[in-house]
Amino acid sequence: FDAYLAETKMPRNRLSKLKWLLQCTMGCQDTTFGTRKDEIALLKGSASDDDVIRSYVNSVDPAHHDPWMLAFLRVGQIGVIIDDSLFVHGGLTEDSIGYVPGKEERIDDVHQWIEELNAWKDRELECFEAGPYFCTDEEGQVTRGGNDLILYGTPLFDGRTVIYHNPFDNGNPVQR
Repeated sequence: FDAYLAETKMPRNRLSKLKWLLQCTMGCQDTTFGTRKDEIALLKGSASDDDVIRSYVNSVDPAHHDPWMLAFLRVGQIGVIIDDSLFVHGGLTEDSIGYVPGKEERIDDVHQWIEELNAWKDRELECFEAGPYFCTDEEGQVTRGGNDLILYGTPLFDGRTVIYHNPFDNGNPVQR
């Protein structure tokens, strides 16, 4: 985050944090923030940067009257098997196959693996809903509920994720 602030010369605030999250952890294009701002302006007549920030926060805030993204995540699945095909959001690597965060042993049976991976997602989401705001834990670490699920969907995870996978190097596909 600090390197992003230095590069963009933005102050440390909610706006720079959201833009960093979109561009550097979620793989969004530089246009994502502006596109969302345009969408809000179309819906409401005008839009500020704060409106965009609020739209993202409210979309997952369990206390908000319409946490639409949170509702989507509740019914979503990290992986789904249809007939003999496995579907995941990002992609598979040798390191991610059979891995469920928090479990030491890999799961060889793909049906069991996906069932346990989706159950882990559900538990993490419940933790997020119970504690969505940042706080300092007993060890002095800043954290919040569902933190492992949030990291699992970013390049900050240890590479064993099926949500965040980039099979390209400078636009060219590579085996990773």
